[in-house]
Order: sequence, then structure tokens, then C-alpha cells
Amino acid sequence: MRRVLLIACSASSGAVVAASLIPWVRFGETQRSGFALAVIARQAGVLEGAGQQVIVLLWLMIPLAASLGFAGSVFGRMWLATAGAVYCGAVGLIAALGVLQSSSIGAEFGVWAGAVSSACALASAALAVAVRLGGVRAR
Repeated sequence: MRRVLLIACSASSGAVVAASLIPWVRFGETQRSGFALAVIARQAGVLEGAGQQVIVLLWLMIPLAASLGFAGSVFGRMWLATAGAVYCGAVGLIAALGVLQSSSIGAEFGVWAGAVSSACALASAALAVAVRLGGVRAR
């Protein structure tokens, strides 16, 4: 069960990264990925308040968190794989919901893929914590 959870945590974190590369929005004829959208929004100054700017910076660090989670899976460190999945899942879900909430942005498939993969990352991390704390018996 431990090995399955390690794989689930790192795979779902990788899915969040993959979903961020799929087109998230369309501006006229141009499609933008999640990373391109974050960089453009930051450069254009359309982010209101420090909270939104922090989310963009956290979003740009998702590949690093997923890489650390993958390294944790390779070396059998459940806490590192779980932390990567929690980070990718939480930040990915916040970013996807933020884009979906905006009425002026036409959401593309990448937003939905990001939301689903983020939810899967959070679910795999929650299951890993439950197994670790003894709330779920591993067979």
C-alpha cells in the first residue's frame, strides 16, 4: 500500500504540472497555458493585492514541488511525496478556481484538467496521511 501511495502522490503531482502546460485560456486567437497566464498577469499588473501575487509565485513553483515529491517517491520518503502532492494540489486548485471564477476569461480544457488533477493530488495526500496516522489499514 505504501508503494501505491508513493506512486499516486507523485503521479498526481506530475498531472498538475502537465495540466498547467495545456491551454487554460483563450484571448482572441491566442491560447495561453497556466504558466503563460500567470506570467502575463503578473507583468501586466492586473493582479489586485498581495494575495493574488503570492498565488502566482506559488503557482510558478509547482514544478519544483512536484520534482521534490517525485524524489521522495523514488527514495521512499512518504513525507516528501505527500508534501509535494499537498502543495501541487492546493495551489493548483486555488489557481484553477480563480480562473474559473473570472467572468472575463474564457476557460479552456487545461483549467478543468488542472482542477481535477489538483483534487486527485489532495486526495492521494489525504489517503497517505490517513495510512501514516493509522486511520486506514494498509493491506
